[in-house]
Amino acid sequence: MSTPTPAAVRKEVAAHGEQVDAEREAEQSLARRCRPRTFTQCAGQDLAATMLRRVAANRAPHHAYMFVGPRGTGKTTMARVFAAALNCPESDAGEPCGACSTCEAIAHGSDIDVVEIDAASHNKVEDARDLASKVGLAAVGGRFRVFILDEAHMLTTQAWNALLKTLEEPPAGSVFILATTEAGKVIATVEDRCHRVNFTRPATGTLSIKLQEIALTEGIHLAEDARLLIARYAQGSYRRGLGALEQVAALAEPGQVIDATLASRALGAADARLSAALFAAIVGAHHTDALALIAQAVADGLEPSAILRDLERHCREVLICTTVGAVPDSLVYSAEQRDLLAAHAQAVTAQHPIGVIDRIAAALRAISDGADARTQLEVCALNPFGATR
Repeated sequence: MSTPTPAAVRKEVAAHGEQVDAEREAEQSLARRCRPRTFTQCAGQDLAATMLRRVAANRAPHHAYMFVGPRGTGKTTMARVFAAALNCPESDAGEPCGACSTCEAIAHGSDIDVVEIDAASHNKVEDARDLASKVGLAAVGGRFRVFILDEAHMLTTQAWNALLKTLEEPPAGSVFILATTEAGKVIATVEDRCHRVNFTRPATGTLSIKLQEIALTEGIHLAEDARLLIARYAQGSYRRGLGALEQVAALAEPGQVIDATLASRALGAADARLSAALFAAIVGAHHTDALALIAQAVADGLEPSAILRDLERHCREVLICTTVGAVPDSLVYSAEQRDLLAAHAQAVTAQHPIGVIDRIAAALRAISDGADARTQLEVCALNPFGATR
């Protein structure tokens, strides 16, 4: 038997490494597998992406940034992309290539020049001092060392004070990124030293398009009504939306087209047709129909509280349509659902959705105080207009 050459050994080792990486990636959640690696892929955060791309193109970043926005809007992801843009040897006008060894290492959390810290679990003075001691080390493979502090508002005041001098005058080539959902909890002296970058919840339409792109890539057959249901269920969070898509796909048979009925059962959320039918039964005082709809929805696994919140959303949309006299483009629905919403808006006055919203608010308060959720949903559906609770 011949002895393999060193080149052949290296090739075999590289092939094995690629196979292991592929297997590990396949085991990751959908949200991690589909995490953007370039600014262009960060949908719905155009202002933040444009600013950071220009900063990276000039290779002259500020020493500290604060990424502020709701959960699941891509703050940590954007921080990684920014770190890649600063250090990627193949970057073009501030856009990282997303495929070189540097971008790959940052995406997988193995780049030694990019340090990520969960401030929720490392929020003490000792943790801050340990971080400050690492800042003095020079970058190894890239131009900058980037320190990403997730949930930065969780640091104690004492920990912030221990970091303050480092944040104010960090060594050359060091960049801090503080990601937080609650900027008001970050002490003012720290906030003053950071450039603030705001992240907003993506519109339902933007999130819906992103879900469609990922579904196609993953071989998930997603009907339009299911995609829109998941986008609304996500409530402006990419992470929640991708988690919901993965959950729904796990319930479907291979090759099955996922519709709104299947998605609704998987997520325990009412689809638009149920909310519309229940609203019509309530305002029309069709009590038998309302009880039948509730009974079927609960039998299908939907939580009464979720039905109430989806009904509340439908009432809000009917109120908007009644007020403006049309279905605005901001309400992203299929053509069939838009026609149904328009019909409801024409058939009622503004007082009808307002009245149902008042009932829903009372029901949710009662549930919060310990009342039975299904009972409160049924009382909400049967309570005649003008009655007090």
